[in-house]
Amino acid sequence: LNAASSPKVAAFQVYLGLNGSQEDLKLPSNNYFLYKSNEATAADDYLRLSADEAVKYGCPPFIYVTFPSAKDPKWDDRHPGVSTCQLITITNPEWFEQFRDKSTKKSQKRLNKDDYLQLKNAFAEIMIERLSELFPQYAKEIIFSESSTSISQQYYMQNDYGELYALPHTVDRFKSDIWTELRHECDIPGLILSGQDVMFCGVTSALHNGLLTAQAILKGDLLKDLDKAIRLQTENVNKSE
Repeated sequence: LNAASSPKVAAFQVYLGLNGSQEDLKLPSNNYFLYKSNEATAADDYLRLSADEAVKYGCPPFIYVTFPSAKDPKWDDRHPGVSTCQLITITNPEWFEQFRDKSTKKSQKRLNKDDYLQLKNAFAEIMIERLSELFPQYAKEIIFSESSTSISQQYYMQNDYGELYALPHTVDRFKSDIWTELRHECDIPGLILSGQDVMFCGVTSALHNGLLTAQAILKGDLLKDLDKAIRLQTENVNKSE
């Protein structure tokens, strides 16, 4: 594996408004990862394409599909009769770099708006088409659509190039000379680090990050304490049965 040759990875997102409540549409609260193929290099191959080639390629190697409103038990109280859907995929930030405003103007986030929107909408339509193929019952209820590119992410989050998870999740990140520096306690007294840059992204990582961060602050062995608490709870449950 040649980590140095791996292209940058940013995010392209589509936000959809649906006509109907979660109950009306029978929206699932789980997430979906839709893969176009099982080729191990599909993502890197896709990211190495030019913007025009990527549009012609069609559906990206994978799309993450979620219905945020279905996860909120109070959503219908605040927004009756409508629901939301979000689609996320990978993008090469170089595809949109020509449109990024590099000046200090805070009111302008991109240049050549018409060409930018044409390219952005082309990617969005591809993703919505894929949603329509797999979930036609939801796609036909779309009443609102907006999308964001790496430029959007960079502009609002003030990160380097529109990445979602800070330090790139490449092979380099996990080399011994770098991995050992990604820790909760740093050289600044009293500053405790947490989040995906200490371990890596994902729900499981977030869970362990919180535990290890608290452990660094409290100076205890919380993993041992947690294991002991789980064992005690299991014993009590077994006794009650």
